[in-house]
Amino acid sequence: MNHTFSKSKTENVDAVAQLFDWLHAPIRYALLEWAIDEQIFEHCKAGMSCKTIAEKTNFKPEKLAGLLNALVSMGLLELKNECYHSALNFIAYLTQQSEFCLLPTLKSLAKLRHAGLDKLSEFARGVAPQAEPPLFDAEHWGKSTKSLRAFHKACAVEVQFSTLKTAPNWSEAKTILDLGAGSDILAQAIITEFPDKHVSLFDVSQAAAQIQPYVADIDNISMLAGDYNVSLPDQSFDLIWASMSLYFVKGDLVGFLKKLKNMLNENGCFVSFHEALTDQKTAPEQHIIGRLIPTLKDRNYSFELGYIQQAALKAGFIHHSSRSIPTAFGPFELDILMANPLNK
Repeated sequence: MNHTFSKSKTENVDAVAQLFDWLHAPIRYALLEWAIDEQIFEHCKAGMSCKTIAEKTNFKPEKLAGLLNALVSMGLLELKNECYHSALNFIAYLTQQSEFCLLPTLKSLAKLRHAGLDKLSEFARGVAPQAEPPLFDAEHWGKSTKSLRAFHKACAVEVQFSTLKTAPNWSEAKTILDLGAGSDILAQAIITEFPDKHVSLFDVSQAAAQIQPYVADIDNISMLAGDYNVSLPDQSFDLIWASMSLYFVKGDLVGFLKKLKNMLNENGCFVSFHEALTDQKTAPEQHIIGRLIPTLKDRNYSFELGYIQQAALKAGFIHHSSRSIPTAFGPFELDILMANPLNK
């Protein structure tokens, strides 16, 4: 039988390779999760033989070797002189004592993103899942502060800080509000480099209680507790930063952004850093696939490209600039908006 392909032979080979790569994807994560649960990366920090690891974990050496070799093939371990070593580029993220440890973050996201993958047809038929607690309530954020802090330190603060500094009033801005901060990491970076600035962190009370000890003795960082759907800080600011925090606005986003505009000083600036869906909500893959299960559960926490910008314009902001920022967790849209014209 002859088959007609619309693409070149090379492209067809690439397509087949992609199919097999998808086939291997769940195996890769299962191996990673197993290694995390069994503390394999802790055992291998200084290098350890398969026999010694087997003795510590009560595994059969001949079976364990296959698992360890698979982790080597993924680049998570290295094999040198019959000893397995945690790969240097991963060790900071996969060991408990590291300040950059992402283990709680990975486990939490896996639970969120993978739960329900065996019920895709039920979701498609509109069969309601069993009643579940809210995905992101105040209690969730209170419990997630430690993992968020590690996430911010490991892979978010550098890109967030560099984009924040592109605000046109950055040099003059003295008071900054981090709306839905999640941790103190960005604020710490700001005042370390710019000690003349003051950062106010605003988050729900459960999260604020966890963040407070990190900033209690720092004069130019303030912790403000509250629910922004109920009330906002009774203060004015030169700059308001909202990163991955506007999803939880209840009701009219335009009305909420009007409140933020009223909190800005005359030459104030609002900076939004959120994902942006494109191509009729089919891209980028990181956001579409990563948030598939919440979306199927009618808990869509994603914005389309331009949505925040248009809402801000309706709220009276003046558009300064927008651009896509690549990150380790997918591309994000940076929107910079002014309370008033720059020359005012």
